[in-house]
Amino acid sequence: MSIDERKARQFKQREAAIIAAALALFRSNSLASVTIEQIAKHADIGKGTVYKHFKSKDEIYARILINLNRAMRAEINTIDNNLSFRARLDYIIEIIWRHDMQDAQFLHQLNQHLKSGNFQKNLGDKMLQAFNQLQDEDTQLYMQLLTDAQNRGEIVNEPLDTLLYCATSAIDGAILYYWQMQAGGIVTEKDSARYLKALQNFIYRALRK
Repeated sequence: MSIDERKARQFKQREAAIIAAALALFRSNSLASVTIEQIAKHADIGKGTVYKHFKSKDEIYARILINLNRAMRAEINTIDNNLSFRARLDYIIEIIWRHDMQDAQFLHQLNQHLKSGNFQKNLGDKMLQAFNQLQDEDTQLYMQLLTDAQNRGEIVNEPLDTLLYCATSAIDGAILYYWQMQAGGIVTEKDSARYLKALQNFIYRALRK
């Protein structure tokens, strides 16, 4: 292994350590209370090293979102494309629901932070490009799912971008509201399966032909 290859590997390892430390802290503390110093200490590295990888906490948030989304999408990509639209849709919603519930505290807080409108402004060009690329890839994945279903006559013949907007809005809104009910003690873990099934049924009924 060359010196450059070793340095590149060490750089990736340090970045992974930073993200693991940050996520561990974000999962058990408010986002605002966690500092770069705390992340560095938890990762057992210097504060300056963190800034060599990320220019701000927003860049750390973005990298965590990218990593979580990639893990979720890797699972979605294992779904058999020969299944019916209903089966594929149910699997996708279940995967999204499960991943979002696993990190509910962090994602709920981050969702509130994103409303400030400064998130993307605080990302460097490289991170912003990676974040936007992830969103584009997600759009392509779900547009392909809807295209296949429409070609097979399984869903309504409406503009695909409109269908995607309505479906994703319903899923995101349902998860956000469930997080709020969790925070208020209105629902518990035992209620998750029932609400997930209701969401799957609702989305399918809205899309089916």
